[in-house]
Amino acid sequence: MSQYPRIVFHPSHDDRSKEEMTPRGYVSHVYVLTEEGHHYPVFFYDLVRLGQELEAGAKQEYPYVAEPGMIVVPEVTLEGMTKAVEALYADGYFDHLISVQPEPGSV
Repeated sequence: MSQYPRIVFHPSHDDRSKEEMTPRGYVSHVYVLTEEGHHYPVFFYDLVRLGQELEAGAKQEYPYVAEPGMIVVPEVTLEGMTKAVEALYADGYFDHLISVQPEPGSV
């Protein structure tokens, strides 16, 4: 199994924040690192949290949820996120995104 693409957490993510991502149903400040050295910022939601965000936004006259690089998974776990990223990478999803400079300490 290749080590790419791989998920890289922002340096501010500690073990606790990684443990809390599943019950929260979302995680942000995550990057996908490709073999070519590209870093793509992504944001993961599960369906429940996405619905909550949409409902809350609609109450404030924002009937949408839009995040650059948003990926919706059944459950926000490292395994689920990795499977999604690998499949999206194979499908060329990241070819249409803009790579960013990696955060210091994130690689």
